[in-house]
Amino acid sequence: MWGKRFFDVPVYRLARDRYQHQLSSKIDRDMEIFAGSDIPEDILSRNRKMRVEHQRLKYGTWDFNEIVGYIRLYFRGSQVLGEYFSAEKKRTVLTRRKVFLYETYKLATEGSIPANATNEEIFNCIIEYTQRCEKELTRGRFVETAFLEQLGPHVDWDALRRED
Repeated sequence: MWGKRFFDVPVYRLARDRYQHQLSSKIDRDMEIFAGSDIPEDILSRNRKMRVEHQRLKYGTWDFNEIVGYIRLYFRGSQVLGEYFSAEKKRTVLTRRKVFLYETYKLATEGSIPANATNEEIFNCIIEYTQRCEKELTRGRFVETAFLEQLGPHVDWDALRRED
């Protein structure tokens, strides 16, 4: 770490809606074997629900199991930077085992914070930096900033970055 760490932002294999679509498509493909059969609709419906539950048990939830990396945000003087840690696999697919490895000390061009910046301006620099990071990542990766965006307006960013 090269400065004052303040937040770890998760990076996902893909966005939640794309994940849900992929999972639903997989289940639809699995259910195609029953197309044109004489199996009653209530049994098909129960079978589909069992397959959905099986997928949930096998792969877990998107929130934690689709994370493929983290951006560790930190302040260094008047800059916002982010170290990147990613899962060790060359090809990232649904999995239950991950080891996160250090990749780089600076994922994207640092964000400069103006000398007398307000908390809102500092927070905007942070969000802009995470957006640049997302552009630097492998195509399709999703940087989840929802929690940061929810918390950010309530933080005294100026005091936080100046603390020793």
